[in-house]
Amino acid sequence: MHLALVIGDAGFHQAGWRLPGSGVEQLSELRLFQGIAQRAEQACIDSLFVADVAGFDPASHSSWPTNQLEPLTLLSALAAVTSRIGLIGTLSTTYTPAYNLARQVLSLDHLSGGRAGVNVVTSRGGQALYGMESLPSHASRYRQASESLSAARELWDSWSPEAVRADKALGRYGDPEEIYPADYQGESVKVRGALPTPRSPQGRPVVVQAGASQEGRDLAARYADVVFTMQPDAEHAASFYHDLKDRARRQGRDPASLRVLQGVTPISADTAELAQRHQLTLERMTDTQEALRRFAALLGGLDYQQLNLDAPVPALIREQSLQAPASTVVRALQSLMDQGRPLREVLQALVASRGHWTPVGSHDQVADALAQRFEDGHTDGYVVLLADLAAGLDGLIEHLIPRLRTRGCLVSEYSGQTLREHLHLPLPIWQRPLQGIDQ
Repeated sequence: MHLALVIGDAGFHQAGWRLPGSGVEQLSELRLFQGIAQRAEQACIDSLFVADVAGFDPASHSSWPTNQLEPLTLLSALAAVTSRIGLIGTLSTTYTPAYNLARQVLSLDHLSGGRAGVNVVTSRGGQALYGMESLPSHASRYRQASESLSAARELWDSWSPEAVRADKALGRYGDPEEIYPADYQGESVKVRGALPTPRSPQGRPVVVQAGASQEGRDLAARYADVVFTMQPDAEHAASFYHDLKDRARRQGRDPASLRVLQGVTPISADTAELAQRHQLTLERMTDTQEALRRFAALLGGLDYQQLNLDAPVPALIREQSLQAPASTVVRALQSLMDQGRPLREVLQALVASRGHWTPVGSHDQVADALAQRFEDGHTDGYVVLLADLAAGLDGLIEHLIPRLRTRGCLVSEYSGQTLREHLHLPLPIWQRPLQGIDQ
């Protein structure tokens, strides 16, 4: 089983920051994340994962911490205080030129000794921050993402393993004939030239993708080493898992070269009653009006003031959700609405985990649930999004991980130095780039 830990905020639950020990006062301070990173590394968690969203919603600032550091900057700082744990940061291909993406991620990869990964997203907002009047269509954004990753691969492969000689006696640093400039000419991405940086210590940085649409799945099947997915129940998790593996096979890939990790927000305690009490505490601290506002915004805007929180979501709103921009959160909430769950429960799923699976129970019960879904072949592991930092991090490291090791699901030490080695992924074999051809 592979584990990644999401960091960068004071807890994934909207009210997590209000609990003691949340670290909310330190969200812009390195020491908070240093401590988390070092504890995670001591627990042999495969990687740290920093999410990101293009744009900032000032309206949420009253009840939801919005401090968010730029992912690669934060991870570069954490590379200096860790030595083994992987470092995955989020970048948008909609707003990041392919050359910048390739260079920034490869720089982090070298500085960390081959521990870097990039979570590629296409962004559904924030265009005004980048001087754009409107956002490209969903299909256009995914086409650009595909082209960006093709170009990044050419750039990452532009230095052969023999390009650096460092022969001081002969005074020859490198062999120019072992550098093959990229020449990628796509519809929206065009790159000609080479990076000023040698090949990655792990062949190429690890590529992560989290799209759930058909275009997102195709992109992942073609380029991704890891897929981060939101699947609230076992049936959907199994369906998604096998679909991604089949798509990878159709791309001519070995399905075993693709890791599918499911998002999870575990809430565990010494007893199931204490875990449920902790969940209830978070629910009582939730700003319901802010939750309603976010729900309305996800569905493209609606009048929510007269909605009954204890009644099922009205059919008109369920229909509106089907017309909302494609997103994994909307799909997860749609499933709850279709089941006739009361609006209050739908909102709790939104603020507690954005629709991710949220097992609640004793440490033994939650560990068993995590192990069962893994052993049933529905996931290769988990991306853990802690509801709150204090109890959540202690529960994960001190209780859930030891129990998963006892069941034989988790290793007790790192098997290598690089992120690819942690994920048991093969080293990409370098091949001379086919210039001008989309690979």
